[in-house]
Amino acid sequence: PAEVRYNYVAAATPLADGTWIVGGFYGMLSMDPIEETTILFPNGTGSQVDVYSQVIGGTVAYNFSDRFSAGLVVKHVYEDYWGVTAQAVAFDVGSNYHTELLGREFRMGLSIQNLGSGMEFRGSRLQTIVDPSAIPQEQDQGGNVNRDPRPQRELEYRTSSNSLPTVFKAGASMVMATSSKYNWTIAADLMQPNNIPVAFAIGTERSEE
Repeated sequence: PAEVRYNYVAAATPLADGTWIVGGFYGMLSMDPIEETTILFPNGTGSQVDVYSQVIGGTVAYNFSDRFSAGLVVKHVYEDYWGVTAQAVAFDVGSNYHTELLGREFRMGLSIQNLGSGMEFRGSRLQTIVDPSAIPQEQDQGGNVNRDPRPQRELEYRTSSNSLPTVFKAGASMVMATSSKYNWTIAADLMQPNNIPVAFAIGTERSEE
């Protein structure tokens, strides 16, 4: 959409007869460079603006039993907006459990995503030169106030540190009916981000054997 691309690759492999699972992943959100425009140059300055976001990380999971498993993800998030950059380290944790409820197969899963450091943008484009001599002198009863000359200073705009959106997810499914020809399953999901309202979903499927 809008010429925005998202590329993602991931791989995982079992170890120790499937008791451990290790993997890694990489994703990038990008778009083609666009021409810089300003108030003075609304048709373009001739410079190109390049932006992208990327995430890279690894994951490990452990099967505690044939019914319960849990995993951990460690990832590095990096964003670059035309030389103004921010980065963070975050963790995801989750678990999966399945058993029988009322004599029927029951599964549930929990996860918490993006626990970690905040992101604060820094970069050379946030720096500016302040020349005190270019600032008009203060007026005092119609006369100028004398002051010592001061040199130019290079300052940097301060940006706020924003945490990654932490998301709590929970889901469950249950086989409601089964036979030698089909299975009927219902499922429900809950997603609670810390920056938008909670979301719910429910669904069902009938699978043929």
